[in-house]
Amino acid sequence: MPLTDLQIESLFKFTQKKFVHYYDLQLELVDHLASSIEDEMVANPNLDFEYALQKVYNRFGIFGFAKVVQEKSAALHKNNWRIWRSAVKEFFTIPKIAFTIAIFFAAIFLGKYLPPNFKAIIIAVTWMCYAIYEIHNFKITRKINSKKLLLTEATSFSSGIGLIGPQIVIQISWASYHNNFVFATIFVLIIILESAVIKVNKTVRKKAMDLYPEAFVISS
Repeated sequence: MPLTDLQIESLFKFTQKKFVHYYDLQLELVDHLASSIEDEMVANPNLDFEYALQKVYNRFGIFGFAKVVQEKSAALHKNNWRIWRSAVKEFFTIPKIAFTIAIFFAAIFLGKYLPPNFKAIIIAVTWMCYAIYEIHNFKITRKINSKKLLLTEATSFSSGIGLIGPQIVIQISWASYHNNFVFATIFVLIIILESAVIKVNKTVRKKAMDLYPEAFVISS
């Protein structure tokens, strides 16, 4: 016998009570709980809904839904890394490699006419432009995201690459900008790594909007 709308709603509240605050994960858990509870109640028609719920929940062990959240988060991070690596590799495949090479030699040519401090500034400004662009998109997404999604939260790893990685590169290489080859290499790497970060976040946001349109409210 299918569960009532009221019972389904109580399952959503149950997952929230058990510290599952992500809407997409709530949907998965509620679907699993509802299916298992229905099976229990079919096997035993006299079984109370609340008792059946507790019986099904006990199968998750002493940590409850915590392990599910952890495993789902790890899987999403792994998938995001896969997208990021794929985006990086694209810069070294035909025809995009021509763009990569062109940027590299353009940076070497430009470096001949710039002092080391100016080269460092160019690297910093390039990174800042990417960071500002992504922060802007992140704020827009947060503004229209009416429900918290684990799918989009998992992109925080790429934000770490975008905000921390280039700073490390800049600091390590600050004294090396007199070398045009080093300058060109770092410049190209910044473009590749940051573009890959944006690719990950765009892909994940689009997927989230396609899968969970009810979690996004676009105001006029």
